[in-house]
Amino acid sequence: MNVLIAILLLFFQSSTSSQMGVLQGFRALPKEQLLRVKPSELNKRVVTCAVPRLPPMFDGQSTVIFQVQIDEDGSIRCARVISRGQNPIMRTAAFEAAKEWRFEPLIVDGQAKPYVGILALLVSWDTEKSGKQCPKEKRRA
Repeated sequence: MNVLIAILLLFFQSSTSSQMGVLQGFRALPKEQLLRVKPSELNKRVVTCAVPRLPPMFDGQSTVIFQVQIDEDGSIRCARVISRGQNPIMRTAAFEAAKEWRFEPLIVDGQAKPYVGILALLVSWDTEKSGKQCPKEKRRA
């Protein structure tokens, strides 16, 4: 039974792998149009977040590192995995959570600008451990 679940999850992953990267109809912006923020600055800008959720009966833990492009409104426009070696199921769980994260806009000369940063998400069977990266008061309902 566990083997069947694993095969179905891998099949589901392969069918959704095209979603990894650019979100719903957006194209990545050219690097020249983006300002860069440090990972610590990106973490300070979190407005809402989501905890990665693994499928039931899946045991594991990994940190998935993304390069994210943030729109002028604070939404993630594009997320690209820059760490290799994670299980595809963990990458998918992290990607689905990352799509829910929102950030404070970056204001330059009185105008919101798109920016890029690094977002590391811990994916774990231990939800208490992975939940520490997303404070309860900022979690999406």
